[in-house]
Amino acid sequence: MTKCPNQKEAYFWGGGTENPCCLVRYADRSFSGILDLDPAMSLTDADKITSNLTQFDMIWERLMERTIKRASIGSCRPKFATEEEDLTNLRQIYALMHCTPHISQNDSEVCLRQSVSAYLTCCHGKEGGYVLRPNCNFRWGLYSFYNETVCPSPAPSPGSSTISKDNGGIAAGIDVIIVVSAVIFVAIAVFTTYVFFNRRKKKKERILTCS
Repeated sequence: MTKCPNQKEAYFWGGGTENPCCLVRYADRSFSGILDLDPAMSLTDADKITSNLTQFDMIWERLMERTIKRASIGSCRPKFATEEEDLTNLRQIYALMHCTPHISQNDSEVCLRQSVSAYLTCCHGKEGGYVLRPNCNFRWGLYSFYNETVCPSPAPSPGSSTISKDNGGIAAGIDVIIVVSAVIFVAIAVFTTYVFFNRRKKKKERILTCS
């Protein structure tokens, strides 16, 4: 209310270590399910990367791709992911991505990829930064700026192929029962059909012999 007085539409992503997951947004229109890429805001670290930039870019891009895939998964659950990648034996790259839950997986990927691309255009070679959009939040750095206990990654959505360790045995047991039952049913059906036609054939042969 202080930063955007008398505005019909505004959004704010909470930053810092305490609340990197927080989004507040309002508008005089419905924005549920709609991808909005603008307005976007970016901020970068002042320090420049001093190591081999070509090698750094390869590691950085691999990390961004993995984080995009994880953060965009889901439909009605928070789309959120944090990832790390070893830069050296003593240093890591940290990434955080978060999308609003009401947009599709495809729109989430579009939003995050455009944010990563925008960062490379404006701030390539810096040691960290972020890009904020109405539907996604992207941040990375060379230090741990998030707390996994504050913003844990979402659990697998219902209907997904991922099975947790706790109920994996039960789910696997149900699958086995279904498969075995189907095999037994087919075997009984084949056996019954064979017996029926075999008896019918023998009966016909007896009738022909007696006549």
